[in-house]
Amino acid sequence: MQKYWMPKDQFNYWRGYFPVLSTQFVVNFGSKNSPVVLLVKRKEEPAIGQWWVPGGIIKKTEPSTKAALRVAKREIAVKCKIIKQLPNTREIFHSMKSIPYDGIMDYLSENFLLEPINKKAKIKLDSTSSDYRFVTSISKEIHPYVQRHLKNSGLFKA
Repeated sequence: MQKYWMPKDQFNYWRGYFPVLSTQFVVNFGSKNSPVVLLVKRKEEPAIGQWWVPGGIIKKTEPSTKAALRVAKREIAVKCKIIKQLPNTREIFHSMKSIPYDGIMDYLSENFLLEPINKKAKIKLDSTSSDYRFVTSISKEIHPYVQRHLKNSGLFKA
């Protein structure tokens, strides 16, 4: 079970009223010229059931670089290194059942391109994801928000 730093209902209350600062990252298990990028299938809002880039919440006063490495270790159990920072993004999700009042979540995200320190590392997902897969190109079936992250990584030709 996922451990929250505050009760989940209280966390959902606050993220329903204020933007959440998060980190998301493209993890390349391949090379710069032959990318093999990890996507996870989400079990929680936002984007339940969708293939997504891993990510999580940045804690108060935590440097975003430290958060990205911490979240990668927690969410996929792989120790990574930062290759470069990617453009920040903002995504507003509507119709979130867990969010009181209007069901809207507002995520501001500091994003990174990561590589695993050991490219043969075994992936072990935490409770926020149900499955994972690797992609070697940007397909139209991928959510537009994820497509943007993949394009911003510079790994794929436009």
